[in-house]
Amino acid sequence: MAANGYPSLEEQVKKAARYIEIGDYYTDRFKYDTAAVAYQKAVELSYRYLSREDQLYLAQRLLSVRRMDLAIAHLRQLRFRQKDNVEARILLAKCLAWNNQPTEAVEVIDEALELAPDNAEAKLVKATASSWRGDMATAVPMFEALAKSQNNFELALSYAYSLANSGNRVLAEESLHRLESDDVFRMSALDDLELTLMRNYAPNALYSYEYFEDSYRNRHAEQQIRFEFPVGNAKLFLLGSDTTVADDFGYQFGLTGVEAGLKHRLGDAGQVELSLGLSRYDDFDVNDVSVARLSLDHRFSDVKIAIDLSHEAYDDFTYIIYNQIELTKSLLTFNYQPSDFWQIDLEYLDTRYSDDNASEQLSLAYRYALYHKVPRISIGLQYETLAFERQTDHGYFDPDQQSAYKLLFQIYAGANRIEAGLELFAGRQNAERLGYEQDDGIVGWEGLFRYHWLKSFYIEAEWEGGNYGIDQIYLYRYNTVAARAMFMF
Repeated sequence: MAANGYPSLEEQVKKAARYIEIGDYYTDRFKYDTAAVAYQKAVELSYRYLSREDQLYLAQRLLSVRRMDLAIAHLRQLRFRQKDNVEARILLAKCLAWNNQPTEAVEVIDEALELAPDNAEAKLVKATASSWRGDMATAVPMFEALAKSQNNFELALSYAYSLANSGNRVLAEESLHRLESDDVFRMSALDDLELTLMRNYAPNALYSYEYFEDSYRNRHAEQQIRFEFPVGNAKLFLLGSDTTVADDFGYQFGLTGVEAGLKHRLGDAGQVELSLGLSRYDDFDVNDVSVARLSLDHRFSDVKIAIDLSHEAYDDFTYIIYNQIELTKSLLTFNYQPSDFWQIDLEYLDTRYSDDNASEQLSLAYRYALYHKVPRISIGLQYETLAFERQTDHGYFDPDQQSAYKLLFQIYAGANRIEAGLELFAGRQNAERLGYEQDDGIVGWEGLFRYHWLKSFYIEAEWEGGNYGIDQIYLYRYNTVAARAMFMF
């Protein structure tokens, strides 16, 4: 005891060391909760009384007893207190990436690389975290450079995964064939890589059926079959569709179509898709409708931008088909994820109608992840607006002005063979058409379930619905159900 009555420096050091010994004792006996309490008491003393090596050791011990949260909190303190601690930053970045926080992990590892630009471990962590957040333009070149200088199985495996997930099928398959191991865990990892390649690039056939019905008894049924097969780093596809629409007045019309196209990677972070086709009205002796689609998307670090251009027949309802309306659409999508918790989505759609009409639609959504692991749970706020140049009475809803505010709730989980997600919304919608204005309460949902029955076969079901005017006498409802099955060969 020091002369002032407080424990001496030596006593505090011994006390911290004793807590570590207690933690190790309970860890060896698999009593992880008790061990974590002891390690945390040592952490509280460590900032004043233990060396950097012991402080880092405590973070590793917290990880060993499965307390990622405490390890991250401790490493954050080391990052704040020790501006030159490269090792603490590397371990913190690893923990954040493992904890499904790759965006912050990249931020932390960049600090480590500023302090130690040639640190190979820090480069590997940045490449891995960048890959996990979808920034393949950063990840792939870094993995490639590291793989050239190091003969390491785990590094080569990560490089192969980054190639597979960036559209570079040829190099990914070459990398897989070069990887060999007799270790059971590594063999399992190679099986997983082979499965990823198969699901991303194997020739496949997809059948889908979708049925829509609303409270006015409008009905829309569509079935499609799509064949896709790889050629180099491109994918060629052929699609056939059959659509039937009907209403309560006894009208029923059909539309059949065929499309062919290709998808190809644009560097490590982009993709282009082009398709051409024809649609034919089954009940009218008129010219076929030309179908064309062009899609471009590219990711810039934490921003993704996509442009979709298309021309197609409008086939939602009977009176629309009767009037043989065609659509030309231009869609701009902007997605920004400034952190592991926040996401901003912006969509702008310009649509030109063959009956000399046009519309503009804007959607802006903010989402925040309440829980960022599995299942991921998010809430959000969305604003939508829609405006038409004029009103035509040709079978589609064409308000002068429509706007809506929605509160969003979303949950998603995926593990092993099962993926499932649900999004709910509630809010208000205001629409004005030909001088008549209506303000409605709205609720809706969209659910998805996918089951990978076999490695080469999955089934999927989707249900979307909405109730518009929940506080009105006349309620508009709609439901859309869809089923899909894909076989890879």
